[in-house]
Amino acid sequence: MKLIIKTIEAHINDEFVQTSPYAHYQKMSMHGQFLIWNNKASVEYVGFYDQSELVGSALIMIKHFLGVFNYAYVPSGLCIDYKKVSLVEAAHQALKEHAKEKRWFLLRIDPNVERVEKNLKGEVVEDGFNNEWVSDTLIKLGYTHKGYGYGYDGSWRDRFTLILDIDKPINEIVENFAKNKKTFYKRQLKMGVTTTVNKEQGIAYLAKFEKQLTQIHGFKPKPVSYFKKVVDTYGEHAHVFVTKMSQQFNIDLIQQELDSGKYDKDASAKQSKIDTLQELKASLNNHGDVIVLAVGLFVCVGDVAWDLYSYKNADFLKYRGTENMHVYAIKHFQQQAVKHYDFVGFSGSTDPSDPYYGLYQYKSSFNPRFVEYIGQFDYRVHETLSNLFIKISAAVVKVRRKINVLLYLKKQ
Repeated sequence: MKLIIKTIEAHINDEFVQTSPYAHYQKMSMHGQFLIWNNKASVEYVGFYDQSELVGSALIMIKHFLGVFNYAYVPSGLCIDYKKVSLVEAAHQALKEHAKEKRWFLLRIDPNVERVEKNLKGEVVEDGFNNEWVSDTLIKLGYTHKGYGYGYDGSWRDRFTLILDIDKPINEIVENFAKNKKTFYKRQLKMGVTTTVNKEQGIAYLAKFEKQLTQIHGFKPKPVSYFKKVVDTYGEHAHVFVTKMSQQFNIDLIQQELDSGKYDKDASAKQSKIDTLQELKASLNNHGDVIVLAVGLFVCVGDVAWDLYSYKNADFLKYRGTENMHVYAIKHFQQQAVKHYDFVGFSGSTDPSDPYYGLYQYKSSFNPRFVEYIGQFDYRVHETLSNLFIKISAAVVKVRRKINVLLYLKKQ
């Protein structure tokens, strides 16, 4: 099979992507617009044709290096049917030739193709699927594989994620949560915790809660204008959820329980409720009645929703607002025929000693699927320039991280 690459209009790319089993928001023109704005890049859309039939497409980001040299990146890889061996080979061969014609010194891709089937503990499932042949094919074509290493290895896209399949009744989904999560969510319902869709209000809280997080982990916070631009760029595909709680409602609820004598035979439980009541009254005076507990920004394309940003209010962590937010978001997306709920990224390690284990522990408590992608590949048209670019890029990232820690990490 020999394919021809042609420049196509953005809408043709989007129409093709949305009907593909390998659809991804990063393959859509809305993400192209985001890259143009956020990365100060240019973008082109190409179609792969088998004679007159469109059999694949790609969003290609092009950027300058050292002012005069260009490199290219295809986020989430080509949009093709990766189950067709001949198509995978022909499309990536055609992409190589396209890179040479365009004189890009480097071409980078990271296909959204799962490597092997694994259980939630990260163990390979016997007799499960195995797509390592895709990696082997790309390597044979001359692409350099970054490897199947640790998740946070400097790749431009997370190689590991956790995806919850939501094409089932919501009650069944909640019952499959970890016991503690399920119990707390049901408690939140009694506490009157609610979640709504609210882009305008949510944008402000995304910036506010991320700033709280930067003081803990030491990274540069994004302003309100950034989140507004993301929401505007992704348009109808963007969904923002805001989770709230009424403190007065909970004050009245606890007072009613105490007045009813519910805890009269349990002195410890009664004292705990009295203490909570006093905390709520003090918080009511300081923060007002309704408090925002969590906020989340999601993008949805086809039957997949991606959790781009989810933050809890650092002042009210004990109320665990994201529990309620996620359940509401799942129900929201179910109404739009979404089948897969992507928690977007973790280290890939399930070892409790891993420094990022807490992220895995939280996301895995929803009982999702463990997903490992095949990773990042480079086609180095110009080996020397490519190696220089990789070294300089890695050095810049390290320096930026150190500077951000100094500037934004709150000293304890």
